[in-house]
Amino acid sequence: MGHFWDFLATWSFDPVPLVALLIVAITYLVIAHVISARHPTQPWQGRYTIRFFAGLAVIVVATLGPIGSLGDKFFWAHMTQHILLMMFAAPLLLLGEPILMVLRVASPRQRRIVVVPVLRSRVVRFLTNPAVSWLIFAGVLVGAHVTGFYEYALEHDNVHNYIEHPLYLGAGLLYFYPLLGMGSGTARMQPFSKVVSLFLMMIP
Repeated sequence: MGHFWDFLATWSFDPVPLVALLIVAITYLVIAHVISARHPTQPWQGRYTIRFFAGLAVIVVATLGPIGSLGDKFFWAHMTQHILLMMFAAPLLLLGEPILMVLRVASPRQRRIVVVPVLRSRVVRFLTNPAVSWLIFAGVLVGAHVTGFYEYALEHDNVHNYIEHPLYLGAGLLYFYPLLGMGSGTARMQPFSKVVSLFLMMIP
């Protein structure tokens, strides 16, 4: 039991991701407050906030918590980091409806000129195409571990923390974006297609 508590007490302190996560959290809360103040009959739903902050909490545990602290020492901890970022943090952040938040806080002019055109742009449609996002997710997962990148990241903390981790999280966000049916312009997936996608992802 003592070892268990020692494990839970093992945390690392990296000001860069910590400050970045705090900025994201504060920004989300401020925008949620603005939306609720503007639309008292349709305030920002608390369930979205809970999901989003659950995603942030997973990132904290994976990068700064006990698992993150042991990521450079033990293979199981390193791989758990990747799974948490790609398979848990990413979908939880998306379920926090950040796209809907941007659409609701933006003015009609901003939505018409900036937000909607970006969401419906060729680049976004290409990257969030279910087949493309699946290939990106699988490519990042497999490519990062069967090449020399894995060893290089272990030997260079900045690469591990500021390139590898954002890469995994970004790939997860792209993969789950169409899978969860998020955002305008997303290619709609049938339930059977989602099951097949998740099943095939188990292979890599």
